[in-house]
Amino acid sequence: MPVGLALLLIALLIIGISGLSFFFCRRKEKKWLIPLIIILSAALLALIIYSLLTFILIRAADDPPPTEPAATVSESREAVLPETTARPTEPGVSTSFTTQSTTVSSQVDVITPVREEDPSLHPDVLGLRELNYQAVPTFVRQNDVTKYILHKFLNNDFDFSFYIREDFYCDEDLEKDIVYAACETAMSYYLFSAYEIIDMYVEFDELNAKYLATIKLEYKEPAYDQAARVAAVEFLRDNPVPVAGFTDFEGEKAYAKKIHDFIARRITYAPIGYDPESLTYLEHYDAYQEAYNALAAPDYTAVCAGYARGFALIAQYAGINAAYVYGNEDDISSHAWNMIYPCDGSEPVLVDTTWNDTFSDDVPGQEYVYDYYFYLPLDEDYEHFPEAYYADFLHYINH
Repeated sequence: MPVGLALLLIALLIIGISGLSFFFCRRKEKKWLIPLIIILSAALLALIIYSLLTFILIRAADDPPPTEPAATVSESREAVLPETTARPTEPGVSTSFTTQSTTVSSQVDVITPVREEDPSLHPDVLGLRELNYQAVPTFVRQNDVTKYILHKFLNNDFDFSFYIREDFYCDEDLEKDIVYAACETAMSYYLFSAYEIIDMYVEFDELNAKYLATIKLEYKEPAYDQAARVAAVEFLRDNPVPVAGFTDFEGEKAYAKKIHDFIARRITYAPIGYDPESLTYLEHYDAYQEAYNALAAPDYTAVCAGYARGFALIAQYAGINAAYVYGNEDDISSHAWNMIYPCDGSEPVLVDTTWNDTFSDDVPGQEYVYDYYFYLPLDEDYEHFPEAYYADFLHYINH
């Protein structure tokens, strides 16, 4: 029986006894009943006071204490998760997170993490950014010079010097091209070529008995190059890659095909590319040769260099070892394509998105994309002839 109801019945009983006593006291004039009435009245008053206090205390205990507004999901996770350790689970499995002071159980779904890339940094698929060099290193081989320049570019350093040993620099086959060729070849992995040469020269340092090479470059439209990086990273967000990278040939090839088809469908081959002599008077973005033209420019057109740089930029962010290759050069024309060194260590393959697109029905948003020049083994190719510095450097850096 509830406490309130019991107290109410007791109070009614006391009131009834008091009333009867008062009635008999008036009829019988029993004087001994007067003290009894006083006692019962006092007891009734005490009972009423006790009942009121009990009722107030019970209501106070039943009311919930005031609370702060409920935290949002993200706020509550931030408060708990930094102190927790969780194991991956299957979707919908109940898990427990053990903290220093308490254990919180929750129903969670597995979320596949997204491979995040920073578009302010150029992709470093070869892991050259963290290499250590002396302040002004000395080189005796062309490929070592190119590797050092690529390392500098990956660190956004375009103003530096290095030494060239005298016997190396005086090689008649390399003397006139050694610095410029190294910069150009570094573009096989650093994919933006739209720079102005502020300083690029070699002079003999008599004190050290070596040649000192100085390079100072300034990029013409860094905002365009940044837009290309952002577009490449957005492709990865729309097409997530394994967090640990690719581990099998077919999986990597399938992702490379996505990149290949995306570029072929996004852009068409620039008509100016069919008139090589007209390109002689244009450079970089105006000649549709940059990754920006393939990935971010609003006119949706590029020539071979733009195709190849755009493909390699996305592929490198995805962890695919894709290089930009320049060649097929004659007096009035040249060509560019890509080389991929597969994750399983197998022989490199050729990708020519330009030729595949032009052999297709090259219109914006096309469905079918020709694929003969996609993952073409080198021993089956008789149409691509890379420039000597590119071929030698790619072999050196990947073996």
